[in-house]
Amino acid sequence: MFASNPIIASYNESDLFGKVIFWSLYLASLGVWFLILHKGWLLIQTHKLCREFERHFPHKAPLSFQTNSKLQNTLHPQFTIYKKFKQVVFELQETPITKDYAFTTEWIEGALIVTITQEIRKFEVGLSFLSVVVPLSPFLGLLGTVWGILITFATLHKQTAFASQTMLSGLSLALATTIVGLLVAIPALIGYTVLKTSIKNLESKLYDFAHQLTAAYTLYYTSHEKTPAAETTLSTVS
Repeated sequence: MFASNPIIASYNESDLFGKVIFWSLYLASLGVWFLILHKGWLLIQTHKLCREFERHFPHKAPLSFQTNSKLQNTLHPQFTIYKKFKQVVFELQETPITKDYAFTTEWIEGALIVTITQEIRKFEVGLSFLSVVVPLSPFLGLLGTVWGILITFATLHKQTAFASQTMLSGLSLALATTIVGLLVAIPALIGYTVLKTSIKNLESKLYDFAHQLTAAYTLYYTSHEKTPAAETTLSTVS
């Protein structure tokens, strides 16, 4: 079955340089599919966790949300942002400028933006590999094409049966590497686009959540006096 495959047959008949091109494309393909599957599964699980978090999160009173051990043991970007929010609020309670709501709100927004950036970077690790493979794979295929044609023309002056076989091998290499290069580049391009869009959607969701926390903080502190009970509720950082 595999012996009759034209691409495998072309690999078996190619010279050392042709085999290097095939192996380069093969390794690039393995890396592409590993990243697509791993990042895709990670993003699917993260979006699922975010939906569950939003169902249980008290949107009308976010400052009173109590965490649990299940969330603490989960890599959850929204929960990480919420922990950072409560940590910053607790730190601001200990400073004399807490009543300057404009300053404290900007401070909280800055801390949450930094946290969001750190969380998004975790998902973007490895995407640069896909962005490199997309244009590189067709060029590797083109290199194999040019090399195969070069072999073909280099043996045209020979009239022996061996020369004819070498010429056919060169043409086979030229076509096969082009096909393999495209087979690597097309999934890489699709995967990169889908993953990048999913990460952008997650980033937008995290920014919306951060704005909600900041608005809740401003609304609470502009309508209530800071009491020991409120401090206890706000400073519960898991």
